Amino acid sequence: MAELFTTNPEKLLDLISDVYKGSIQLPDFQRGWVWDEERIQKLLVSIIKYFPIGAVMMLNAGGHNANFCSVTVKNVPVVDSKPKRLLLDGQQRLTSLYQALYFRGAVDTTDLKKKDVKRFYYFDILEMIKDDIDEDNVVIIANEKKCSKKTGTVEAYDYSTIEKECENDVFPANLSLDVTDMNQWGQVYTKQLTDPIKSQRWNLFFAKMLAIRSYNIPVISLTEENKKEAVCSVFENVNTGGVPLNVFELLTATFASDGFRLRHDWEDEIEPSLKNNMQDYNKVLQNVSNVDFLQSLTLLATSKRSGQAVACKRKHILDLTLSEYKENSKLIRDGYIEAARFLLLQNIYSYSDLPYGSQLVPMAAFFAALGLKATTAKSMEKIAQWYWNGVFGEMYGGANETRFVKDFIEVISWIQDSSSDLPDTIKVATFRSDRLDEMRTKNSAAYKGVGALLLQNGACDFIKGYTIDNITKFNSANIDIHHIFPQAYCIKVGISAERYNSIVNKAPIAFSTNRSIGGHAPSVYIPKYMDSENGYEKTNELLESQLVNPELIRQDNFEDYYAERKEKLVALIEKVMGKKAVGPEQD
Repeated sequence: MAELFTTNPEKLLDLISDVYKGSIQLPDFQRGWVWDEERIQKLLVSIIKYFPIGAVMMLNAGGHNANFCSVTVKNVPVVDSKPKRLLLDGQQRLTSLYQALYFRGAVDTTDLKKKDVKRFYYFDILEMIKDDIDEDNVVIIANEKKCSKKTGTVEAYDYSTIEKECENDVFPANLSLDVTDMNQWGQVYTKQLTDPIKSQRWNLFFAKMLAIRSYNIPVISLTEENKKEAVCSVFENVNTGGVPLNVFELLTATFASDGFRLRHDWEDEIEPSLKNNMQDYNKVLQNVSNVDFLQSLTLLATSKRSGQAVACKRKHILDLTLSEYKENSKLIRDGYIEAARFLLLQNIYSYSDLPYGSQLVPMAAFFAALGLKATTAKSMEKIAQWYWNGVFGEMYGGANETRFVKDFIEVISWIQDSSSDLPDTIKVATFRSDRLDEMRTKNSAAYKGVGALLLQNGACDFIKGYTIDNITKFNSANIDIHHIFPQAYCIKVGISAERYNSIVNKAPIAFSTNRSIGGHAPSVYIPKYMDSENGYEKTNELLESQLVNPELIRQDNFEDYYAERKEKLVALIEKVMGKKAVGPEQD
């Protein structure tokens, strides 16, 4: 078996020189440089004291298995030659060292408040030549003007000319790796070797700087035989301290080597069309990620391959060809838009109210695959049954790639052939009636599902009288799910939190209505705020639209109201799932 990696130490000078020449570059999926000024300072102190700073990892460039587009390290001049190695782990350290020890301009970094700043770094010569270096004072940070007045406890300094640097015994760190420039600066510092004290200091300092050039950094080199999936896995494992890499970024680098800018296509074309679609009253696509999009596209693309199984795991996304992406991207985009229209019919209007965002992945794919066939009345009924079984069966709560594939294949087959077997999601989904008692927060997908079903059933605001779906569509009220028997009242009369916080005791109403209800008993707030505005009969009608028994609630009869409303909510769920709920004693 071919060797997939080697490990060898390399000198700091050689590594930084390769960065400058462009022999070492970053794969296009690498993140931006983000280290703050003090972290760079501490890195330089580690180099000065010969402390280890950890290994760096590189991929030998030019392999066919992992052919990535590359970019130079920040502030490296544009180079025409292709890189020999791509930096996978160690970007922050090598970029910091290149900028501080080699780049002649100010270092672009941030302060501790994450504000963008420009800094120069200096070595204190008097500290450097000591046997016991004070690591708190040996590396000096200066602003981009190299001078500052005294502020608070910070002393004034002025390093704006070579003469003033020499006067203050501070050496510019960005000359450290160039012997010629170091000697020229030393000539000024020693006054052409006429100052014996400065000359002695310089000789001691110069010797230490030459030793720093030979500081060794362990380098792990991955050979050209490594595949894209392996590179992605390695990067994720070594990059635990940073932002995790995703397959979109890796595929971006792959497609860039063919001259296609995937990120631009997503940010300029695909994402805006998803976010702007029906934006006035349907925002379910606002948080669709580029990885979600690629998973849907991979389902569709692999379904078109002859003799291959449908799939959408990471390795399958990485195997996408540029031609497959171009062929299917607009279809998937339209599939997501059609999925948003479908969800509008289910009375789901925003991503935050979506029970499972992940359920969009297969849904968009089969809308794309079926085209107009998916939008017939019969097909939409089937998709709705599949959707609600997924929600109330709580089928999309974990790792979902296998379910994505099963649903994509089985829903399409079921729609195209009425004699086809039911999708597995419909067959295995069950809903326990006592599950309603346990739904207390929006952390539950089924909780959000109940809210949508109430809207679908024509729920009206208790005071305004509008159907909640119309209020929500046009953003004319702040709608959320609020208590019917108010929390303060329930605490006062001894109703348990498990009961009064259940979805059974909640309804989608306007914020202003909930504020009017306050903590009053229903027997108080209904006549005071509802009957007075809409009359007795109309108020009863509005209560019934939310499956609330007017007679029971007017009597503050919590137990009977709760039991009856629970039965009605179970009936709504059974209707959309197309099957009976099971009791608490059933598995």
